[in-house]
Amino acid sequence: MAFDYNAILVETVIPLMIEFGFETTLKRNTSINDWDKKYDDIEGYYYYENKITGEITVSLDSATQMFPVQVLQVEIDKLEIDGTNVLTGDKVIYMTPSDISPVVNDYIALEQEYRIYRSDPIAPANIVVLHKLYVRK
Repeated sequence: MAFDYNAILVETVIPLMIEFGFETTLKRNTSINDWDKKYDDIEGYYYYENKITGEITVSLDSATQMFPVQVLQVEIDKLEIDGTNVLTGDKVIYMTPSDISPVVNDYIALEQEYRIYRSDPIAPANIVVLHKLYVRK
C-alpha cells in the first residue's frame, strides 16, 4: 500500500501552516526576455505574454509578478550558520505548495523584503509538501 502524501498535505500540512503561519507575498521580477510582444488583431493593440507563466500585460512596467503564499518563519539552526553559505541574519521560511514554485532571486515579504537564495522542496515520492526557503535581506 502506497503512502498518500497528498492526504498529508491537505489534511495536515496546510491546516498547520494556516494555524501557525501567515499569508504574505512572493514577488518575482521577470526579465524582458521572458516576454513575447504580440498584436491583438481584433482589439487593435500590442500586448506582452510571459513565455513561462502565460500571464498577459499591456505594459512591461507591470512585469513584476506578485503571488499570495502561506509561510511559516522559523529560527535558523545556529549550526547551519557557516559564515559563507548561511550568514547571521538569514532566515528560514517554510512555504506551502501553490500555483508558483519559489526560485532563487524571488522575494518574500516579511517585516521587509527578503531575497530567496536557496529553495529546497520537501518532496517525498516527488510530491511537494513544503518548500524550505533560505532568505536574506
